[in-house]
Amino acid sequence: MIGGPTALRPGCEDEGNYGFVAYDIFGFLYRPLDNALAQTDMIFVRENGPFRATHIFATPEQRKNDGVEGGFAAGGCGAGKWQSAVES
Repeated sequence: MIGGPTALRPGCEDEGNYGFVAYDIFGFLYRPLDNALAQTDMIFVRENGPFRATHIFATPEQRKNDGVEGGFAAGGCGAGKWQSAVES
């Protein structure tokens, strides 16, 4: 990232002061000169709003399907590694 990892902080401080937190980062644009990250889009949501009401990755039923066809691990996405994180 141009400016190093702390370059993001000054741009996000105001949102934090108003009760918002970064929710998603997408739309990465890299500069052709050296392929460094030049721009990205971020979505901010209220820190205590509905989008942050839960931090689990999947429902209990979906976790049962981990590792089977149609489950989250299908396609080699790190079978079961997320499960221990959401249960602790």
